[in-house]
Amino acid sequence: IDAGKRGGALTPLEGLPHLLAPLVSDPLDAVHRLSWLARHLEWREENQVASPRIVVAIDDAAPLLAADGRKFASLLKMLCQRGPRHGVHVIAGSREPVPALVGDNLYGNFPARIVAKVSSAGNARYYTNQSNSGAEQLLGAGDMLVVLEGEMVRMQAAYINEAECAQVVQLMQRVAQEQQREQERAKQPLGAVRPARDLAALRPALG
Repeated sequence: IDAGKRGGALTPLEGLPHLLAPLVSDPLDAVHRLSWLARHLEWREENQVASPRIVVAIDDAAPLLAADGRKFASLLKMLCQRGPRHGVHVIAGSREPVPALVGDNLYGNFPARIVAKVSSAGNARYYTNQSNSGAEQLLGAGDMLVVLEGEMVRMQAAYINEAECAQVVQLMQRVAQEQQREQERAKQPLGAVRPARDLAALRPALG
């Protein structure tokens, strides 16, 4: 889901072979997509299904809250709290504190958080849930704090430019094509070698 004001942050990943659905940029369409996933999660719960794993990547949560805040917050809470045990996971970003995500709505739903440089000590406290974390004093350019179960570790993220990202996507496309050919040669069920391809069966439902 790439509905941020800047847009295009996730565009380089559009060619990944294991995408369940195309990239979504309209906030209302994104909320609709999450509603479908919530119904699918309920089906998984009823049938005790936990694979293939589905990961929802949200570049910026703020536009979704602006489009339909109450519904989005409810869907996000459901997917975060009930999804992991059934193979549904959420990765969400936010450039500024989001009013609907405070207290347990943030820390309970996202126990693992990556915090880059923020604009103030108040924002640092908001994201880390720790006093004097120093997130407002980070150097930028990938300097970040990783918060997991109350513990905080400072780390450095590597920079990957668009050309390198495209190379990774192309490599994964070639690997997927080769695995497909191997499956056809061996006359194996489609999911025997690459379980993620089972997601193809879900794609028609997303339209």
